[in-house]
This record gives sequence, C-alpha cells and structure tokens, in this order.
Amino acid sequence: MAPKAKASAPAHLVITGKVKGPPKISQDGSAVVVKKTLSDGATVEEKFPKRRVRGKQKQLKQLIPAEDVLRTIEEASAVVADTVRAEGDRKVDAINSFANKLLGEELEKANKQIDKERARARFQAGRVVAQKKATKATKKFVRDASDAAQALARQRPQQSFADFVTSRLNSELGIDT
Repeated sequence: MAPKAKASAPAHLVITGKVKGPPKISQDGSAVVVKKTLSDGATVEEKFPKRRVRGKQKQLKQLIPAEDVLRTIEEASAVVADTVRAEGDRKVDAINSFANKLLGEELEKANKQIDKERARARFQAGRVVAQKKATKATKKFVRDASDAAQALARQRPQQSFADFVTSRLNSELGIDT
C-alpha cells in the first residue's frame, strides 16, 4: 500500500506598498515563493505550497489580485488625505479670519488714537495762533501808547509823570480840566 500524501498548508499572502519591478521566484522547502519588490522598500510575498495532485481536488480559494488591493488602499488613503487636507484648510481659514479680526480691531483703536492726537494738535495750533495775535495786538498797543506818551512829553516837557497820567486818564474818560 502506498503512503498517503501529506496535506499541505494553504497559500499565504502578505501585501504592503506598490509593486515595482519584476517578481523574484524562489523555493522555500517544498513551497514556491514569489517576491515582488514594492516602492519604498516594501515587498509582496506569496507562498504557494507544492501539492501532489491525486484524484479529485477541491477548488482553491480565490485570492484578490494584489493590484486590486493596492488600488483600493490608494483610493482609501486619497479619501482620508482629502478629508484631512480639507480639515486643515478649514482650521487655517478660521485662524486667518480670527487674526484679521484682531488686527482690524487694533488698527481701529490706533486710528482713533491718531485722530484724537490730530484734533488735539489742531486745537493747540489754534490756541498758538490766537496767542500770537493777542501778543501782536498787545505789542502794537504798547508801542502806540509809548509813541503817544513821547509825543505828549515833547509837548509838555515841564509836566511831571503824575500830572501826565492824570491828564491821560481824564482825556480818555472825557473829563475836561
């Protein structure tokens, strides 16, 4: 009687990353190993046990092709990346609008302060102009009074200062002496 064939292990598949370059086929004991190099150093390793075919064989499990799995992973990661990017853009926009609002408030305060200072400067300038006019008028009055006093002194050289003041006040008040 012939020895029975050993039942072999089912196929084992490990998938990570994108396939890059041709596959490398080797043998590990009685199993055939197919290695595919992926981008960024990742690999796909498929082990197919060697089977002796005797009699009826049950159908092997259908495996999903690695390209389909990778495409599905890429689509899912693209969706996640778009969601994260949209969330980041929303946060950046919110921060920018908040910063613009704060900056606008600070600029408004600064403009109000500048307007106050300008108004104060205009007021002070007006006061200075008024004071200059008053000073000019006072100087003119003093000069005219001095000229009048000198003219009167020339007319009455023998008159004392007290008599001069009294006559001047009387003339301005309209009193005849």
